[in-house]
Amino acid sequence: MEGFELSFVYNNQPIQGGLFGAKVFLDPRFAEMLENSWAHVFRENVFPIIDESLFEPLYSTFGRPNFPVNVLVSLEIIKHMQNLNDKELLERFAFDLQVAYAVGLENVGELYLAERSLYEFRSRVYRYTLENPESDLIFEQFQKLTQHFLELANTDTSIQRMDSFQIASNIKIGGRLSLAVDVLIKGVRALPKELLTEELRPIVESGFSRRILYHARSESFQTRLSAVLDKVEKALLLAQENDLGNLEEIQLLSRFLDEQTEIDSETKTRRVKDNKEIKATSLQSAHDPDATFRAKGTEKHHGYVGNITETCSRENVVQFITDYDLNPNSKADKDMLEERVPVIKAFTDVDEINTDGGYYSSELETGEVKVHFTDMTGSKENPDKTPLAKFEYNEDNSEVLSCPLGHTPLESMLDENRKLIVRFDRQTCLSCPQQESCRVRIQKHSAVLRTNQGAVATSQDRAEIFDPENRRETLCLRAGIEGTGSALINAEGAGRLRVRGIVKCENAFGLKVIARNFKQFCLGLYRISKQEEIAITG
Repeated sequence: MEGFELSFVYNNQPIQGGLFGAKVFLDPRFAEMLENSWAHVFRENVFPIIDESLFEPLYSTFGRPNFPVNVLVSLEIIKHMQNLNDKELLERFAFDLQVAYAVGLENVGELYLAERSLYEFRSRVYRYTLENPESDLIFEQFQKLTQHFLELANTDTSIQRMDSFQIASNIKIGGRLSLAVDVLIKGVRALPKELLTEELRPIVESGFSRRILYHARSESFQTRLSAVLDKVEKALLLAQENDLGNLEEIQLLSRFLDEQTEIDSETKTRRVKDNKEIKATSLQSAHDPDATFRAKGTEKHHGYVGNITETCSRENVVQFITDYDLNPNSKADKDMLEERVPVIKAFTDVDEINTDGGYYSSELETGEVKVHFTDMTGSKENPDKTPLAKFEYNEDNSEVLSCPLGHTPLESMLDENRKLIVRFDRQTCLSCPQQESCRVRIQKHSAVLRTNQGAVATSQDRAEIFDPENRRETLCLRAGIEGTGSALINAEGAGRLRVRGIVKCENAFGLKVIARNFKQFCLGLYRISKQEEIAITG
């Protein structure tokens, strides 16, 4: 690991109150308030569950001892629980007895935390994640704490619900020209000054951006954009000629040029793409290369999408988030569902997941876990025609067994293109009272139904989804997760994270999810105590 050398040491200091602990000197009424506060719940059910061993790979085997990891992780959770900035967090740690007590201390000011130590810890987690993408330390800690909460609250995890919401990137939103200027300046600044040509040298001087964006308004947008992209190409070629192509800033130049332009096949010259040719996955910011674009309804989003899954059994005292994930917001909901189901299944005993129609796909693969949708995407069946689901099929929908009125077909087969061809008796169909609305077409010698297994499966899904009883149940079970997403956005500040880059954003998002679960755990303990109180007095 880069940075100054620190050796890993477990924080084995006992957290039970010492002889001269803070509570000894508190008025008994204040001591009781402290015992009944969130800080005591945190001290008993979060701080001891922090698995320091997860973070041991971040440190060396020599050097001065590290600041206690369980204290650092606890403070990170508290930061997101109370939506604090770093300055506020450090002040709370130094002077707030509740915070000090929550992280295993007895007195405020007992343990000094330098700002540098906090930043260095985050940096170590970040670098480790980049080097070991298969390992997510924050997610592993989330699962350990969540398992603890689930067990103590006796939570049923067999029925769950899933939802996603947009997370704004911590970037300024500008047009293509503004973005091009930012990318160019960042790339040129990464080059040694002595290499810069006369044309590129003014780019690193103050006022370049202002001249392009504001002082040159008399020139057309297209002219200015082409001029900037021309400089991007020249800076890129200069870097490559001097073996500097591996620099992150130079790779950004290359990516941006590829996304914004193309070589004309006839003229062999570089052409600036039209706006409609720019993909949603294209670069949105020179300072957050991972952020993507997504239009949802009339709203435009730049950044990421957070995906959460939580319990939803009506028997639970409270509900807990059992899984989270963060992706570029260009990722399809269906793909997130398929990826997360195995993870959720491995962690819990989930059997059913309730979600909205945005996750629907006729090709969805979720194994043993049944997914219930409130709606579905795709084109709808002709309402004037009998739904395909009304026909009876064999197990894999490769054969029609009967029509909606129970008539057996003369022939049912799959052709070489996997098309389902079904022939019925022509006279029977001609005399059928539902002939006008039936999908079977009367021909010269027979009556034929032509469809495919995918269309049949989609129709069956639609019938199940829009069955009044099923739909009512799914809507009711899923509805609560909207509140969870809203709480994460408004209370924990997940709507716009203060960091940039997908790794840092996912770490921050994970800590906010842990904070949300802790709040739910506190609420659960309160409700359980009230139930016990009623049982005793009643």
